[in-house]
Amino acid sequence: MEYLSAAHTLGIVTIMNPSPLLTAEQTRVFPWEKLTWLIVNEGEAGDLLASVGDPQTVDMVELVLPSEGAPEDETVIRSAHAVGSKLANHPTFKDVGVICTLGSVGLVAFVSLAQDGGKKAFYLPSAKLDGPVVDTTGAGDCFTGYFVSGLMGMKQGHEGDILDILNTSIKVCPSRISQYRILISQRGHTGSGNLCTEKGNNRQRPAER
Repeated sequence: MEYLSAAHTLGIVTIMNPSPLLTAEQTRVFPWEKLTWLIVNEGEAGDLLASVGDPQTVDMVELVLPSEGAPEDETVIRSAHAVGSKLANHPTFKDVGVICTLGSVGLVAFVSLAQDGGKKAFYLPSAKLDGPVVDTTGAGDCFTGYFVSGLMGMKQGHEGDILDILNTSIKVCPSRISQYRILISQRGHTGSGNLCTEKGNNRQRPAER
């Protein structure tokens, strides 16, 4: 927590994906307000609210849907939007960008936009796969990695805004699931040294032992 406080004082962007979630006691004392970005799923958002205090009433954050219209999974999105609005408007998280991930459905991002102030909730769908899902291991890490990389690009003065970064991050994960083979087992041993080998490129596949 000391590092987070120092980063906040220095204006350094910080991102947290509390999975697994902290204990109820840890959640109550953690300095959430010093984060820049919080990445949670709907269940984690609900558990956080239960620990920091779920407000009885709250103004719903305006939800912006894609230009092509309402998605098939609108019920899931509306549910996440309701929980996320409570979290995003909570005094503890009022200055924190909240990203609520919805697995294959996509995400709802509660973002403060400089041009109009306040937060808006943007639903961004995930990409659709051409083929079957091979393995979802690391999909969330893939999303977070691309998101952090995009934020670093913004920090260095590169073009692109936060919605562009989120769109890229949520679209790239399914393609990685589809295009990469994840090698987990080596002579019956699992859990360490997971390797990703891209299909259709010049990289040499690691020899299997």
